[in-house]
Amino acid sequence: MGERKLLAAFLTSLLSFFLWPIILMEPYNAYFEVGLGVSIVAVPIIFTYGIFSSIWAERIANKREKGIELVKFLLNIVFGIGFTGLLFILIYPFWGIDFFIYGKTLLIGGLFCSMLYYLFDLFIRMMFIKKEL
Repeated sequence: MGERKLLAAFLTSLLSFFLWPIILMEPYNAYFEVGLGVSIVAVPIIFTYGIFSSIWAERIANKREKGIELVKFLLNIVFGIGFTGLLFILIYPFWGIDFFIYGKTLLIGGLFCSMLYYLFDLFIRMMFIKKEL
């Protein structure tokens, strides 16, 4: 399971590097500078919190008899949004910025990355590890 989670985290980080600059692009920003800026924050979070929360979501979902994939998907989304929301709440007092400008971006980023992570993990399980499904 560890190799699968690491591969899903790597693919999520890689795709985030290329997609987030398109989403966040402003006319005066350079594409790779935005990608690097997002990656500096997102990659460590994906490789630490993302892997551990995905393992935890999988263990919770595997205790159920029905709807295992739906529970895994929903828990990944909740953990992704929850972490970015918690991170923003903890950092907000020190930044002194408007929540509605950056808060929505962080929450959408957590949602986006957690969905990508789940989809890559599901793809890897379906393609390479057929006995787990």
